[in-house]
Amino acid sequence: MIWVVVDTNVLLKGLLSNINPSRKVINLALAGKIVIAGSQSTMEEFHKKIVMEKFNDFYEKQKFSAEMLANTYSNIVTLVTISDEVRQLTVCRDPDDDEFIRVAIEKHAKIIITEDKDLLDLGRYDDIRILKPKRFIELYEKLTP
Repeated sequence: MIWVVVDTNVLLKGLLSNINPSRKVINLALAGKIVIAGSQSTMEEFHKKIVMEKFNDFYEKQKFSAEMLANTYSNIVTLVTISDEVRQLTVCRDPDDDEFIRVAIEKHAKIIITEDKDLLDLGRYDDIRILKPKRFIELYEKLTP
């Protein structure tokens, strides 16, 4: 099984759209082909974003709700506990992005999927690759029959 860490905006983009590379990542998780790891902090960030007023029109038009997104998140993201030692890690220009690296370290995930410039500029951290959704899908399709 392939464990990955997916940042909040990629998750949102994938859950709110039917056709884009972020949605393909979500579909792989729903099909059980990859497992997405998160933490209490990443879940809280997701929950803060889905209740933002800017999504209200979308929810109304699509007969969707923040609660539905929260339930889907719970179904596709496996939460891991961040140890005190790993919690001290700071790598990114944006300290909020460090949480995604921490999750990857704790779960031994080798891939972070993001569109965040601060994370992408790192390119990799130790043996963790940081990829855009489109690049991850390209590599996944090459490596799996």
